[in-house]
Amino acid sequence: MADPYSMNRAAVVVTGRNGFLASALAPKLKQDFKIISVIRRKMPGIDYSGEKLILRDLKELTAADCQSPSIQLIVHLASELKGRPESLEENNLKSSAAVFQIARELNVPVVLISSINAAFADSNQSGYSRSKKKSEDLLKGMDVRYLIIRLPLLFGAASPLLKRVKDFYDRFGFCPLLGKSQGKIQPADLKSVADFLLLKIKEGKFLNETIHVVGRREYTYQQIFEAMLNQKRKPRFIRLPFSLSLGLAKILVRLPGPFLLSPEQVLSVNQDKVVSSERHGAVYFLDNEPEELFR
Repeated sequence: MADPYSMNRAAVVVTGRNGFLASALAPKLKQDFKIISVIRRKMPGIDYSGEKLILRDLKELTAADCQSPSIQLIVHLASELKGRPESLEENNLKSSAAVFQIARELNVPVVLISSINAAFADSNQSGYSRSKKKSEDLLKGMDVRYLIIRLPLLFGAASPLLKRVKDFYDRFGFCPLLGKSQGKIQPADLKSVADFLLLKIKEGKFLNETIHVVGRREYTYQQIFEAMLNQKRKPRFIRLPFSLSLGLAKILVRLPGPFLLSPEQVLSVNQDKVVSSERHGAVYFLDNEPEELFR
């Protein structure tokens, strides 16, 4: 059998290959491109067949690691979501800086997968939001062609959030609400987002622009939790005051081990993050009806 990586197809460097979004995007990319995936380690259950793997921390990655005469593009998906705010911001920025420097040395464009949070970074002072906005600004200041795509909360069959919420409810019989949890967002379906990204990558138009890709319908976080749990009866909620939730999160996030709660999460569920073309520029809307989004 021919080695897919040796075929005469353009190569795409993909970071964050082990993440949720890449689980839907990478198989689609492999149909048209050679994939060079940068990962710290191989994860069970992920099909890396036909991919060239670079086992390295992004912060230590160099252009020499990615040398290939057919490299056409870098798709930067990788981003740390949890951790101490200061270290999270620093690590994400260092990783992005390394990727952008490689793009400049190889003279290839970058598709930066960012977050809708970056549009609200001034009012949401979390490490994750700041790192997204600063990564965007860093890319814009370099001599590199780019396409920045800001994404909302994503749902799909293997959604980590969906699994965590259901597991918690099955175990304890209730769902905690952090503050009022009435912040409105525009979540999107994983498969629809992956299809959109594939379309933009295949178009090959990297015109130094920022596009917001969101669901057409707005949801509050409480509505999202109700839809995720999909109970015959209305699910049981226990509401924690906002100040208590935020204070608890600031303590938990600094403890060793897995983080049960982060300040980012508390802020997010209590903040409206709704984008529009009038206020934020280019917006692409995807269908996000509950029967598709929370299946």
